Order: sequence, then C-alpha cells, then structure tokens
Amino acid sequence: MVVDVVNSKAGIPGSGDVPVAMTFTSDLAKFVATALTLPKWEQETYLTGDKLTWNQLVELIEAVKGVKSPYPYISDEQLQPMIAILGLMFERGVFDLRVETSIMQDFPDLKLRSMKELLEEAYKLKV
Repeated sequence: MVVDVVNSKAGIPGSGDVPVAMTFTSDLAKFVATALTLPKWEQETYLTGDKLTWNQLVELIEAVKGVKSPYPYISDEQLQPMIAILGLMFERGVFDLRVETSIMQDFPDLKLRSMKELLEEAYKLKV
C-alpha cells in the first residue's frame, strides 16, 4: 500500500499524477456475485470502483481527516531498489502462504483454478 491513511504517511511513486484504478475487495466480491448472473461474459472484464491519481487520493484523505500531512515522493531512481526488494521477498518465500492456514479448508467443495488450468484456458482462447 502506498498510502497509510491511519498514520497519515505515504510514499508516492513518481510524480503522483498517473491515474490508478482502485477497487475495494468487498466491492469486488459484490461484483463477482452479480456478474455470475450475466448471460455472457466478455473475454476480459474489469472492475473499477474509482480512478484517481495518488495526489488526488492524498487530497481526499486530507479533506476527510481535516489534517494536512507531508507525503514524500519516491523518484524513479528510488523505486528501483524497491523493485529489487520485492524480488528478494519472492525469493525468500514471503508470498509462499501456508496452505494449513488457508480459508479454502472451510470450503472443500469450492474448486479454484490452478495456474496450469488458467494458462491452458487462456491459451485456448487465443488459438
């Protein structure tokens, strides 16, 4: 997360002027539940709850909280080491979530697609 609303802190990547699509996960769940009733789905479907720049988001936060806070910008040069850190996090298993704590255990009949299945399905659509 780029912006820590509670503590009024942020690291804005670049200029902060590039639009970003933002959607709450609870809205995503509502969208999926509703979209299941559609008679036909497009090959690609996107959901965008809102689209604004990081600078606009900061302005909204300040207006809602009634507090102005300094939000530093992170230059392209400063972003490069962060990307490297992200790569290290992958290599160190930070994103290797433990199966034993997955909520999926509570839904044994719910079958999610594996990456293999997803790739095979996507490839067949393009052939």
